[in-house]
Amino acid sequence: MKSPSKKEERKPVTPAPAAVPIVKGRTVEEAEADLEKYRAAARDLDQVLKIKEVVVAEKERTAGDEILAARLAGDPDASSRILEELRGMKTSLEISRRALTSARLAIIKGEAGVRLARAAEKREKAAELRAEIERRQLHVAALLAPLQEFEGVRFVHMPRINQATGQLEAGPSSLTQFKMVEMMDLEREAQGLEAEAERIRVRPVSPTDDEVEVLHF
Repeated sequence: MKSPSKKEERKPVTPAPAAVPIVKGRTVEEAEADLEKYRAAARDLDQVLKIKEVVVAEKERTAGDEILAARLAGDPDASSRILEELRGMKTSLEISRRALTSARLAIIKGEAGVRLARAAEKREKAAELRAEIERRQLHVAALLAPLQEFEGVRFVHMPRINQATGQLEAGPSSLTQFKMVEMMDLEREAQGLEAEAERIRVRPVSPTDDEVEVLHF
């Protein structure tokens, strides 16, 4: 649609909104595969830890009886050996606890990584749309320039008209505008995923020793 007016200087093409730079990283599939490996490792370590907890508890329960029986059997050095064995079992238990905590922290990192990978994927699609929008805007401007010069008017986008009601409709009125809305939606979704990744990243972890650790990476 055109609006009659005197010949006027053409206005520059309105550029598409600037995109946030794409951060190169792992693909969504790679990030999800890593996360599943972390979860599998955590499941295995949890099972090992539970077994060690039972074994250590049983050793603590029977250590006194073992030491007494050894002394009655004429083996005074048994006490040191049994206590050393128990200390070694407890050390192994503590190492398993720390390993499980590390796996849980890796899961947090993996969950955040999946969100970031999905965000990067959306930003890449948005960047492709942005480039297409800029090409379309330049092409439209080149097509309209001689017509505007010839007619002495400036052509502008107008809202769509609902054919049933005759009322103007809100929203984009051209293919380029539709693509711009799609691009902005993708970038908004990417921002949401990045914010979610940050919330996950600082989520506290409750290890088996009741301490609370926060992952920073």
